[in-house]
Amino acid sequence: MSSDIDLEKAFDIICDKSCDRWEDIAQKLSPGNQTRIASLKQEYRDNLRQQCYNYLTRVWWEEQGDEASVQELCRVLGELRLNRTKSLVEKVCNISPAKISKEELEPQSSLTQEEVTHLSDRIRTLETKLSEKDNTIVKRLVYSTINLKLPSDTKNPWIEDIAVDEAGDVFVTDHDNNCVKCFDDKGQNKWITHSRNLNKPPHNVSLVNKKFIAVTKESSNFLDILRTNDGVKVKEVEHEPCLQPCLTIRSDTVVISDAFTRKVHIYKMFNYNLTKVHTISPLMAKPPIWLPHHVHVTSDQKLLVSDWATETVQAFTLQGDHIFTYGASKQGHRQLSYPYGVCSDPANNILVADNMNNRIVLLTPDGQFVKDLPTKEDVLDEPLALTVAHGQLYVSAQSSIHIFQ
Repeated sequence: MSSDIDLEKAFDIICDKSCDRWEDIAQKLSPGNQTRIASLKQEYRDNLRQQCYNYLTRVWWEEQGDEASVQELCRVLGELRLNRTKSLVEKVCNISPAKISKEELEPQSSLTQEEVTHLSDRIRTLETKLSEKDNTIVKRLVYSTINLKLPSDTKNPWIEDIAVDEAGDVFVTDHDNNCVKCFDDKGQNKWITHSRNLNKPPHNVSLVNKKFIAVTKESSNFLDILRTNDGVKVKEVEHEPCLQPCLTIRSDTVVISDAFTRKVHIYKMFNYNLTKVHTISPLMAKPPIWLPHHVHVTSDQKLLVSDWATETVQAFTLQGDHIFTYGASKQGHRQLSYPYGVCSDPANNILVADNMNNRIVLLTPDGQFVKDLPTKEDVLDEPLALTVAHGQLYVSAQSSIHIFQ
């Protein structure tokens, strides 16, 4: 059983990413309901997305009632090998990935045993070559690494956001362990603040000034202000209610987006009170915002929004005017795949954590591709959050922060 909100989020993702496979999904979920499926095909003859959405809401959900679950949707997506869609649904709905069955791993082809053996040998050879290549590049690029897993952790860290202060202290929000952690410039843990001290699981973190950081919390309408030296909460700042609030602060400008309402709110902060000055609605973006995952304000006052669902990074003025879009299937092999964190350097060049492509993409201030920075060959596997500080690039991937010169 899943909440209506989670089911709606899952439906949106499936319709956006895999509507062309909706009939296969329907065959798995409702094998005995071909009449209604055929009726939907006729009713929405030229609109696959509407066919998919109406099947999920009017057929499957009605059939299942209170037993409808996101887990069942993910099971079917896995069986159909729609793994990216499945991964996105699991992440957005906070579902732990299910173990892959033996049947899902077995090749669905008529290869002979001799051919299978030959392919396995080729894969092992390529893995060996890649391993040797990785060892060479790591020594050249990685400056240092911070291990984020602490003895008190019950799960592997999942780092939603990073902030680095002038002293070189690193602050991270660890989603899966429900805490905020601080490490010094040598990678030693200084303090940890758990969600029980914040009342809700932490989501994003941003520097306020030398003494304080701000932390957003899931399903909350308050920012928590923590001291940088010990992580103690000293104040709560009210904002628009958000389920998954992403945060960035630049001087007195505070930007908070919400993955559920798909809106981006722009505030001014004075004496730790927020005054809303503008809201960017989903339809003001090109394409419309679907899942704003990170936000960032550059020093030249551009607001950047990383959207995981549309696989774009979009730039706006702080008044809400659209400037440019990078992504949206316009870049060919340069297309983003589930972009996560976004930030800028002192020259206002833009850096994007291209999660499923295992790389950091560098763009000019006006959104033109320059080059890939660290990639999977540089031990960067599925990067999440990132920031630039002290002339270095900090990137979270797996259970570590990699610092690149």
